[in-house]
Amino acid sequence: MTNLEEKISSIKSTLDMKKGELEKLRNDLRKFNDKINELQNELDILKEARSIIQNVAAETQEKLEYKISQLSTLALRTIFSDPYTLRISFDQKRGKTEATIFLERNGKTYEITEVGGGVIDVTSFALRLSILATRARQTDKILILDEPFKFLSRDLQPFAVAMMRKLNERLKYQIIMVTHNEELIEAGDKKFRVQITKGGKSSVKEESRKTPT
Repeated sequence: MTNLEEKISSIKSTLDMKKGELEKLRNDLRKFNDKINELQNELDILKEARSIIQNVAAETQEKLEYKISQLSTLALRTIFSDPYTLRISFDQKRGKTEATIFLERNGKTYEITEVGGGVIDVTSFALRLSILATRARQTDKILILDEPFKFLSRDLQPFAVAMMRKLNERLKYQIIMVTHNEELIEAGDKKFRVQITKGGKSSVKEESRKTPT
């Protein structure tokens, strides 16, 4: 075999090898393109799912805000002659939903820290009750309160009793209170006196309610 023939044979071998490499690259490119299309489809599905979730979340937030605001505002209006209206604002921050609670009255907006202790007492009670009412599991409908409405003035205590009864009738919650407030004590269906005995144990005794005169 002459040198020319050897060169031609070497070139053909190199060409065949390059053709094989080219075909492999083409196959790899097709696979990459298929994978890109697959990932793009998944991305489109995820974007659509996120949009659906955001829409559902927005609707859920609106319903949640309405229910909580409605119950809390009802509580405030039952007690105060010039009541506040409770509002909740939902904002997206750092990929999370944050809720801001504020109060409105006569066209002005107030942060919860800007109002009196009695308003905070009532708002706190109503918020706890309304949040419990929004939970899916409603088997244990019991609310336990420790010295509620201690910052509410004495003249407004009867209205607090009326408010609790009104919300209790609507939500059907059993309310258990620990309190020294006689107005609230006499409002209960039952009352129990708890005392510490000399042995350091708690003594619980049911007492009769006062008969209205």
